[in-house]
Amino acid sequence: MIPRLHGHARRLAIVAVAAVMLPIGRIGAQGNVSTLGQGYPVGQLSTRDQGSGGAFGEVDAQSPINPAALASWGSLSLHMQYDPEFRTVTADGVTERTTTSRFPLFAGAIPIGKFTVGLSFSTLVDRTWATNTTTTLAAEPGDTASTTATTKVQSTGGINDLRLGIAWAATSWLSVGAAMDWFTGQNQILEAVSVADTTPNRYQESQFLSTISYGGVGASAGFVLRPASFLSVAGSFRVGGNIRARLGDSTTLGNGQVPARGGGGVVFSGIPGVLLSGRVDWEQWSRFNALTVNDVTYKDGVGWSVGTDIQGPRVLDRTINLRLGGGRRPLGSVVDGTAIMETDLSGGIGVPFGRGHAVVDLSLTRAFRTGVVGATEDAYILSTGLTIHP
Repeated sequence: MIPRLHGHARRLAIVAVAAVMLPIGRIGAQGNVSTLGQGYPVGQLSTRDQGSGGAFGEVDAQSPINPAALASWGSLSLHMQYDPEFRTVTADGVTERTTTSRFPLFAGAIPIGKFTVGLSFSTLVDRTWATNTTTTLAAEPGDTASTTATTKVQSTGGINDLRLGIAWAATSWLSVGAAMDWFTGQNQILEAVSVADTTPNRYQESQFLSTISYGGVGASAGFVLRPASFLSVAGSFRVGGNIRARLGDSTTLGNGQVPARGGGGVVFSGIPGVLLSGRVDWEQWSRFNALTVNDVTYKDGVGWSVGTDIQGPRVLDRTINLRLGGGRRPLGSVVDGTAIMETDLSGGIGVPFGRGHAVVDLSLTRAFRTGVVGATEDAYILSTGLTIHP
């Protein structure tokens, strides 16, 4: 027999059931712009490249974008980075500040003659966010004060790209490469409801946890061409295979395809100690539409960036590299017919240690995101990268 609930207990049960029954797709209204849909596309850029606005992505060995760029690692190397984001969202006159911690890239490479084999693990999209909503419940007979229910919805995880690539330095002026990509990851969604009234600790918090897992494949290839001593031209593309989203271990939520992408970049080195670069990148985000279970859709888009890497002053017998850059790109998701866009301004430095056996890179990106009526979002992304050459 099911016991009869009275007063606050009955209201707590109603709110808890409502939280459990909330469709996963409706969690798109999570109180921020950048992680709508499947999540925020981090960019798969190294700290070094972030400092230049992403402009060197096609020739940067640490960024898992163009497999041909692996040839420029030069020696056995390891790279890892930490990128916390400090986000501010303003909607309907209310401002909310959050911090999201990310470890978006781990990479390593081994040169074998004219070949370089590289393995990387990077974040394709990140769906980490949290929001709290407090409502006042209807008064029950005998109440002496108002009762509030707080619903917390929290999402962690995303989709990651495990890439195994190989590059061949065919000549002094041409490198080509290819890679296989395995896309995997989880998105854990926690919903919790707590009731506050005049009797502290009277009711326990009600929680519901669901897990969405992903699995898919893809492949990529690219080239780096040096037609002149002062000029490099690079390009790459990725083809995406099937990707499946499952609830728990069994229920299939959707079958889609990994977004394809293509891009190109130019690097000019005709000024001593100065590198200038420009890059364009197209991504077929619309392939995610088959996985979308809410009112957020996806649209293909083209982004661009420009940047510079300057050999700076010597400090304690170390040459400091200075970087500046910026760009604009679509985040893929579309709300009410308007694409979410991001404009970035970046700067960074690189400092060698241990006679060049280690390099610490630091970058700071100021990101502005627009596309949702009545809401604005901006963020600071502080990236710290460590590259080791044993």
